[in-house]
Amino acid sequence: MFKPTAISFTELPRQLPLNLKLSVWFANIFFLFGFVFTLMGGITAGIILSKADLKSFVLSDNFTKTASGTITEVSDCNSSENKHTIYRFDYTFTTEKGSNYTGHSFSTSTGLQKGDEATIEYDEEKPEHSMIKGMRTAEFPIWVVLLVLIFPFIGVCFLISNFVKAKKNLHILTNGILTTGKFISKTATSTKINNQTVYKVTFEFIDAQKTPRRAEVKTHHPHKLQDEAQEPVVYLTRTTRKSSYA
Repeated sequence: MFKPTAISFTELPRQLPLNLKLSVWFANIFFLFGFVFTLMGGITAGIILSKADLKSFVLSDNFTKTASGTITEVSDCNSSENKHTIYRFDYTFTTEKGSNYTGHSFSTSTGLQKGDEATIEYDEEKPEHSMIKGMRTAEFPIWVVLLVLIFPFIGVCFLISNFVKAKKNLHILTNGILTTGKFISKTATSTKINNQTVYKVTFEFIDAQKTPRRAEVKTHHPHKLQDEAQEPVVYLTRTTRKSSYA
């Protein structure tokens, strides 16, 4: 709920103080969830992306040549896939042209040990692009990237929702007519914030055409909207009930 004494309601459109604008933009659950999901999800996705098997996903059709290679080292990546430890396999191999190359592949399989021979698939034009047959070129499979991208996507959806809602509310505060409304009801929603139930609170007010209208607002502090007999309401003319701001 805003404080009408902080705004001049004598002229339209009115100038809103910066602190009120910032409150409308950022002091809400949509922005908080959006920011956290986007930031943390983006960081996680970036880390996973740097270790994802993009090379074999993009270049697999170029791995047309094979050669016999030798495993030089097997190490634990300290990560897992479907509860199976992921291992890194370093190897050396010689191309048909007699050039020696090194590479590494990843797998949850422990079938190969140091000193074992393995079939190496490589790009004839760029032999430095290679992998052990049946393995991948990076620690995580490509589908993991798609999975972790869900979280920043959810965050962006929250931010977009917040943007639309905040823009609408700022328009109402800038151009709306001030009146007062009477508390009608509050209804519990399925949402909780800090273990507190979010309620949909409904007010009834009379517009400039003497028509009864209703305004709805969602809050987990409904008592703050019931502490007075009449609460301030700002509304737009020629709009629906949802364009009211209590």
